[in-house]
Amino acid sequence: MRPLFLFLSLLCASLTALSQDFERQGLIVLNNGDTLQGIIIDKEWNKSPAEIQFHGANETIFRAYKPTDIKAFATSRGVIYETQTFRYDADFEGTQSGFIAEQRQPLVWKETTVFVEVLTHGTFKLYRFGDSIDKLHYLIQKTGDTQPVELLSRMYWSNYTFGDISTHRDVTKANAVRNDSYKQQLVLFLNDSCTSLKKQINNLQYKEQPLTNFVTRMNTCMGTVVPAKQYWSTKKRKPEFGMAAAVFAARVDGVFLSSPKSLTYGGGIYAEFFSKKRPNRLSWYNELRFNRVDQAIQSVSTYKGYYIKRLEFNSISLTTMVRLNLKSAAGVYLNGGVAVGQRFKTIFVTKSRELEYKNGFDWGFALGVGKKFEILKATAELRVENHGISGTIINSATYFGLFLSKKIF
Repeated sequence: MRPLFLFLSLLCASLTALSQDFERQGLIVLNNGDTLQGIIIDKEWNKSPAEIQFHGANETIFRAYKPTDIKAFATSRGVIYETQTFRYDADFEGTQSGFIAEQRQPLVWKETTVFVEVLTHGTFKLYRFGDSIDKLHYLIQKTGDTQPVELLSRMYWSNYTFGDISTHRDVTKANAVRNDSYKQQLVLFLNDSCTSLKKQINNLQYKEQPLTNFVTRMNTCMGTVVPAKQYWSTKKRKPEFGMAAAVFAARVDGVFLSSPKSLTYGGGIYAEFFSKKRPNRLSWYNELRFNRVDQAIQSVSTYKGYYIKRLEFNSISLTTMVRLNLKSAAGVYLNGGVAVGQRFKTIFVTKSRELEYKNGFDWGFALGVGKKFEILKATAELRVENHGISGTIINSATYFGLFLSKKIF
């Protein structure tokens, strides 16, 4: 277990880097309409930021900008925020459950001026806003309107009474009820040429992607031409593919069988897919690797009456991990996930002969901490993998060592 303890120590030390944010290329639009390009500290916000930190291309010191200071800002991550003043349903801000006691009318409206994320462009703009309790609100604005309006979806407790036959008494219980007013709001925006959208609206979910897709189709249906030039245009990060190699110490344990840690090797290919909303923060790393293990046996063991001196086997493993980048400038990241594979050509070597042993399906966990080198397009990672190896004699194999990858395209 020493390799695992060493890894956990490195993991704890690396967590201090989580406080770091990404410095990205970006721009701000001043209230007079002027545009300044430079660097923005992008915190990949889940809710609307109270302020942003920005410095110009020829500056080095960051300055704070609030919604009242600028019209909009954008980063090279491909996100755009605009300053908007609007009213939103604030009934939920006094609750922690996301429910209100009853459906109150009129609503408790609260006016605010904040940064809101732009989700769609065209005749209809869809915005996302996160309030003080991290509840997400979605707003829509038609070209020519002075302010966006909130698309309402409310969960509340409604008391209902029924007769209990067993006690011959009336019983009152609370029932969770959803009021999806946003569907009626969207219908009012659609003209007669959008009948197909009107039919789909009953199944529309109050979530970011379904709403974004629906409003985009609204713009298409209304014949909207989306402006070609936005505040910021950037290409989405495409998946990466490359070669992988590993040099690691392997330890095999089983019933009356264990091996000392000794160097062995592996190699294969990898594919990395990036998060749409947080491409530099989160990614999914997949590695298909061949492993070769050739170990001396440390404890005395017998198989079919022979004393086993060495253990040899090959395996093909698929490791799938979530990668969390801690700091873009340093390229440091954490990995965590699962590994599955198939062991084959398993051989026990005795003093006089080689005995074949049954092959099996492997699975286990993988944890790693590594660093990307942008100039070389390469990655070096310190990783521990524990594979449960099937069979009555061999129980598990632990790999701890250096895993390397090189981007090809």
